[in-house]
Amino acid sequence: MVFAQKVANGSQLVDAYQEAFPDKKLTAEHLRVYAYRLAHNPKIKDFIQTIQQAVRLRFVLSTPDAYEKMVALANNAKSEKVQFEATKEILDRGGLKAPERVESIQIGIFGSMEPEDLKALIKTKLEKE
Repeated sequence: MVFAQKVANGSQLVDAYQEAFPDKKLTAEHLRVYAYRLAHNPKIKDFIQTIQQAVRLRFVLSTPDAYEKMVALANNAKSEKVQFEATKEILDRGGLKAPERVESIQIGIFGSMEPEDLKALIKTKLEKE
């Protein structure tokens, strides 16, 4: 069924419904209602889940080939940049991703005021009012 395939592939319900039933001329509200009802039909839900499981299985089955390709690039690519990126991806997917450091510098009307000081200032102003 076209509707289930479109939804399983990530289409929005209304878009999938319109593609599955292009001859139906419905208002936007009716489209939403019909698409929602169809998507929540137990048989359609099961079919969508079956399609999604099949897609996930295809990805899982292709994992060894993708890994071998990544290793081949890391070892044999002519470009050092490609070798580096392939090696980095292998390490990342192996759970050895480098930690990300995030710094936040807040500059504004309060300068370098600490959050606690800012809270106290706001509290004082609110108490005066």
